[in-house]
Amino acid sequence: MFNLPQWVMWLRGLHALVGLPMVILGLAFMLGGWRMGRVLVVLTLAALGGWTGLAFAAYHSQSLVLGAGGAVLLGVLGVVLKQHAPSVLGGLIGTGMLMQFLGPLGLPEWASAVAVGLMFVCVAAWCLPYQQTVVIVITAFEGAALLVSGLVPILACWPYLFRFLESTNHASWVFFPFMILVPTAVGSFLQIADSRRHLDGAARV
Repeated sequence: MFNLPQWVMWLRGLHALVGLPMVILGLAFMLGGWRMGRVLVVLTLAALGGWTGLAFAAYHSQSLVLGAGGAVLLGVLGVVLKQHAPSVLGGLIGTGMLMQFLGPLGLPEWASAVAVGLMFVCVAAWCLPYQQTVVIVITAFEGAALLVSGLVPILACWPYLFRFLESTNHASWVFFPFMILVPTAVGSFLQIADSRRHLDGAARV
């Protein structure tokens, strides 16, 4: 469903000024995602539900209905669950990652269903005592993705530089993952430090 080369080509066709709000929003997510955690978790669940609905819609004609229904369903679930929503989001992300590995294995459907169910329960349970950390990592990752996406139309204004980055990415498979992982790690550490300063200040008061 998600095609990275097509996404990059679409971003390259945008005006450089369109990338600027994405960069600003990405930095806001990276630096202060934990402060907007409840809202961002609900929005992330809604986006995940919409993406899942569209993925199922590949086999149906009602793509918009399924996409909107999935977005509303998980968005409402995030609102209802409140403080437990990050655990559910973590479980869903872990489940999605597992499904990517299970697909090529060709396991029976019942075995895949059991593995997916166990993965969701285990990851969601593990996330329960670390919900703020889960929010920090997820928002830092989203911020990094927005930052890199926003830089694409800006860097496209310098064709030689952009072609150099493209050739570097083709030459080394670790280039693009590090472009996402490094700002994710930086954003996570900055958010953790900011949240600790906030807690220390509140404790002194």
